[in-house]
Amino acid sequence: WDFCRSKDDRFFVSVCGEGDNPVSALLYEYYPDTGNIREICDVAKAWIVDPAQMPPSKIHTSLDFLSDGRLIMATHNTAPAPNHKRWLFEQHYEDIWEGYPGSILMIVDPDSNDVRVLGIPVPRESIYGGILGNDERYYYFTGYMRGHFYRLDLETNEVKDYGKISEFASCRLIKDAKGRIYGGAYTGELWRFDPEKDAIEDLKVSFHSEFGNRYRRMLIFALNTPRDTLLFISNIDGDVIELDPETLETV
Repeated sequence: WDFCRSKDDRFFVSVCGEGDNPVSALLYEYYPDTGNIREICDVAKAWIVDPAQMPPSKIHTSLDFLSDGRLIMATHNTAPAPNHKRWLFEQHYEDIWEGYPGSILMIVDPDSNDVRVLGIPVPRESIYGGILGNDERYYYFTGYMRGHFYRLDLETNEVKDYGKISEFASCRLIKDAKGRIYGGAYTGELWRFDPEKDAIEDLKVSFHSEFGNRYRRMLIFALNTPRDTLLFISNIDGDVIELDPETLETV
């Protein structure tokens, strides 16, 4: 659920557990010329994973790059606790003994494999998507269950909660040329966060399913174009919106 290319053309991919197996995530470097992979980080070895609880099974749409080449990312849960027959996050995440303690943030050096764990910024929440701000002091992320948007200060570890931006389960974040951050609600509405104003704006733009779907219409993929516009793609129907970030006109 994460595959990213760095500015120096290195490729990094996360391997996850989902659905039935209580396993933790792995991070690899991928070499396209040979097809080989190299393990960088086993989350189960980098963090304290309680054997009875739901594990940090995934790195989900949260991988980004610091200017010094290190990687920053967060874990997410999509795997059951060992005593659960299947993944049922909503039913069990707050359970004291077999629930999910919360996602961790990590900074990883891909050259030395050194892992710096920043801890759990939001207890009992699973981080569903994240992105580094243009100001590298700040990492922004969304919560799976509560649907809130957060900012972590990487210098002080202070967390700011900007409130609810989705019903729940909204992951993809992308920046425009000015460093403004875009995301979407579970039902398809798009929003923007302006770091200079420190505020969230409803863009009054939404995905509309030609099949009548009213759920899982959240933003799942996004791209910057050479025209300084953004392409947004919805999860279920594959709707594509091209947005001009200055005029807010859409195609």
